[in-house]
Amino acid sequence: MTLEDAASRLESQFQIISRTDFRGEVTLELTLAQIESACRFAKEQLGFDFLADLSSVDNFGDEPRFEVVYELYSLSSNVHLRLKTRVSEDHLEVPSVVQIWATANWHEREVYDMMGIRFTNLIFSSNDNSKRQMVVGAISRRTTRSISVIFFCTVSSSRRRG
Repeated sequence: MTLEDAASRLESQFQIISRTDFRGEVTLELTLAQIESACRFAKEQLGFDFLADLSSVDNFGDEPRFEVVYELYSLSSNVHLRLKTRVSEDHLEVPSVVQIWATANWHEREVYDMMGIRFTNLIFSSNDNSKRQMVVGAISRRTTRSISVIFFCTVSSSRRRG
């Protein structure tokens, strides 16, 4: 499948807000309500089996303010496609695509950390609010003369015996 074939099939299946062709790349903008379905279609029907990146753009001063951008790649066809959707500052929620591509887990957490955009329908435990733990372990600070050094060490709840 070529990039043009993939883009045409998405355009026939979904309501595309805009299409941008630039330097051999195609970007399709979809409504927020369609983005999850379009991603699923791209993977299951078009063979985009790799989510290369999921990022966000802050268009301060515009409304909707944010964009969420999905960089898709088909390993079998060697084709790259970009999908994007816009998100209002008043309603910072986007459907998660973790069920489609497991690697989205990390990318969605990064977008949440950087922009505060929440991803809905996540499959996490009830006390996981999509934030990464920045420090795993104990922190120790030692000062020698005028140099302060911070040591990180992992903390384990169980000890290995043996």
